[in-house]
Amino acid sequence: TTYTYTAYSDNTCTTANLLATATAFTTPASLTASNITATGTTLTITGHTGNWWYKADTGPDTTCKGPVNTATKALTGLTTGTTYTYKAYSATNCNTANLLATADAFTTYATLTASNITTTTATLTITDWTAAWYYKGDQAGATCSTEIAAGTSTANLSSLTAGTWYTYKAYSNSNCSTEIAAEAFSTAVTVSNLSENVNQAAAIQVSAGFNGSYAQEFTTGSAAGGYSLTGVTLDIDSLFNGTNVAVTIRNRESNGHPGSTARTTLTGSPTTTGQFTFTCSTNCELAAGTQYFVYVNGSSSLDAILTSTDSNTETLQPSGNGWLIADEVRYWANGWDPHTSASMKVKVTAVPKPGLSASSVAQNTATLTITGQTGNWWLKETAPNTGTCTAGESDYSHALTNLTASTAYTFKAYSDSTCTTELHSVTFTTTSS
Repeated sequence: TTYTYTAYSDNTCTTANLLATATAFTTPASLTASNITATGTTLTITGHTGNWWYKADTGPDTTCKGPVNTATKALTGLTTGTTYTYKAYSATNCNTANLLATADAFTTYATLTASNITTTTATLTITDWTAAWYYKGDQAGATCSTEIAAGTSTANLSSLTAGTWYTYKAYSNSNCSTEIAAEAFSTAVTVSNLSENVNQAAAIQVSAGFNGSYAQEFTTGSAAGGYSLTGVTLDIDSLFNGTNVAVTIRNRESNGHPGSTARTTLTGSPTTTGQFTFTCSTNCELAAGTQYFVYVNGSSSLDAILTSTDSNTETLQPSGNGWLIADEVRYWANGWDPHTSASMKVKVTAVPKPGLSASSVAQNTATLTITGQTGNWWLKETAPNTGTCTAGESDYSHALTNLTASTAYTFKAYSDSTCTTELHSVTFTTTSS
């Protein structure tokens, strides 16, 4: 806005007591870029009330764009890992004479991905970034990494904890203050009894139909979002027709028996004895805290003999994570009977899925934690009352206060500031007073 101020010698401010007139001046506008992502940002102008136009020094907005009749303008289609300087103008020609404001230069995020994920290791790969970079995880005690030299796009992570969600961020500076990319991933979790003693006397023979069908029960852990099954490893003692050994996952029925139909069919055709992994590629979701069966059968008179164990102590990895392999295997005789002398040697591998969980639940307080999130998220109570959408959450946990004792609450996490696009939901009950 342009102003002209005049000074007077008394409070009547009349022409007769005019002292001086200042040169007309225009108050400066301000332009800022926020919500920067790999391919977009939001421009916000302040100190200007009319239409405005914008232009950048780098594509796609190197020509004058507009008009914009609101204070903000969301931009898309930017190039990842690129530095931009945007300017705002008061007219369609975007020339120097009608320049309103210049935003600070900003750099769109690069892309960071995690691969080769095991129970304790992973590989970070950065793309759309050619300079040196650094990384840091969100785990307690994490520090900024040493420099990853320009031209090196990968960094290997080790000593991770099995079955745990991590958020790693990449930075352009050595004190890890200027973020350029982020990635959330979870390490795998396994439950296994492969290391237990072998019970040579209790043969588990896989053959055609129900007469050679065996099912080993296992229970999943407590990840808020459930799990995605990676695969099942069997210890094969003898192999006769390897391509005919079939492995499926089945629900546990209320009578304790395997379900009559497969929940998912795993892929694999073993050709030698020893440990062999059947992989899951479709319908791999498993609910948390739920009992399932690894179901194995064959299609000929005898396809394989599986190694068994008589141990009553199964090996968990990591210890105490809620996963369990039951200490008996069921087989089909005149119905599903327990094979009481042995358990099938098996390892189940899965990856926790993103979710929202409640912890430290007390009479009036609780803590909500989100997994699998790299950017801001929003939270709203949906029961017993309908709350308002919180401000954007940048941390991965949120402390709740002023709750009512002995009350069931449902909170939902969202990806947008209007709380319309739901990410996850959690229900919990506060303790009694």
